[in-house]
Amino acid sequence: MFRIKACLFSYILIALTPFAANSQQSSLEQWMKTEGNIALTRMNQNISPTGAARGVVIASPSRQDPDYYFHWTRDAALVMETFYLPQTFADYTEFSRQTQLVSTLTGLGEPRFNIDGSAYTGPWARPQNDGPALRVLTILRSLRRPQISSATAQATAQTTVQAIVQTDLQYILNYFRTPSFCLWEEVKGDHFYTRLVQMAALKESLEHFDSNWNIPRQTLQTAMTSLQNELARHWRDDKKYFSATLNRIEGAENYKFTDLDTAVILAVLHANLETDEFSVKDDRILATASQLETAFAATYEINAPTYASPYPVAPAIGRYTDDIYFGGNPWYITTAAFAELHYRLSLQLMKNNSYVVTELNLPFLKKALALRGSDSDVAELQSGLNLKTRPQLVKLLQEGLLARGDLFMARLRLHTPVDGSMAEQFARKDGQPVSARDLTWSYASFLSALKSRKALFE
Repeated sequence: MFRIKACLFSYILIALTPFAANSQQSSLEQWMKTEGNIALTRMNQNISPTGAARGVVIASPSRQDPDYYFHWTRDAALVMETFYLPQTFADYTEFSRQTQLVSTLTGLGEPRFNIDGSAYTGPWARPQNDGPALRVLTILRSLRRPQISSATAQATAQTTVQAIVQTDLQYILNYFRTPSFCLWEEVKGDHFYTRLVQMAALKESLEHFDSNWNIPRQTLQTAMTSLQNELARHWRDDKKYFSATLNRIEGAENYKFTDLDTAVILAVLHANLETDEFSVKDDRILATASQLETAFAATYEINAPTYASPYPVAPAIGRYTDDIYFGGNPWYITTAAFAELHYRLSLQLMKNNSYVVTELNLPFLKKALALRGSDSDVAELQSGLNLKTRPQLVKLLQEGLLARGDLFMARLRLHTPVDGSMAEQFARKDGQPVSARDLTWSYASFLSALKSRKALFE
């Protein structure tokens, strides 16, 4: 097995699968390598672009239909979780601190800022309370990375980081019980996504606890437990999936009634918990993913069996089936998320094969096992089976999960133009790019999936 360096300044590597002998798989591997380089380059171009303050992460260069030429707290944190250069990260932290100190209409719940760092005061869905939590996660996790070299710069960065984290944590503690708008900026209520990234931020803060934050450890623990209890209420046992929003107040009038939303999958990936609950191993998450995939397979024309593809692909994935934004299409973000979900679960089974098959996760696991196992192997996968008793079955399942993840990457390949650009969406009827061009989050999601894939070969 060998690895290919994806980019001069990247920590993401593309690994060739040991069982990939056919030209189709090799072609996909080559595309992922090439697209990884393009994604890194284009994402970097959207960070501190000419004319913007240093540390700005524009959502997209698009300035009309739609105008995304702003810095979103959420998007920037997710991008910086994926892309890391010491100076770039230092610029991001300095700009983040500036925006924390700017007077806005909703405090730290303000979702986006002008590219000079000033407050955006036009009409918008506000507040959005996931941004501070994501920023805490990104910044605290960065502490595990190589730090800025000079002692002076390091001390300055440490002071800035401490101020950012303390401010964001206090905001979470003050407002985690308060309704806000969802990550799609459409519905106001209590959201699975917001709650899970808030809980993860509190958990991360406990692991990096600093008495200088002037926040008692017990206060963080109590809030984390409260969020954990509230998250459990999102499970709909009658529907067998997690509901994206509870206590809906406003937004998305006359649609989005099923509340089956890929935001739940994104929440799990962005929270990145190692525990079984609310992680990629949670059988309720896999049940939710299975229902989403089935729903989208029947929704988009490009997912129909009659739609011609030169190679096998998994269904294109959108936000939710009754989406109406730009006509309601699949997104690069959400399709990449399904690839990453499969890669992450494969890695978890590699780390610990003690995993029980249940009625909830069985459909998800069987679909993956069918790509590498025989009919008898698939038949052996039954509810109640602890996989640690079937090591050979675990190996086949790991490979099957990798192969299924690759099918979602192949779907992205099918709808990515030859220049490698990724917009926000691709059209449900013909797969052509739709909405904002060069969406920074699209590139970050693709690279995050590649990073998870790479981890399987380390």
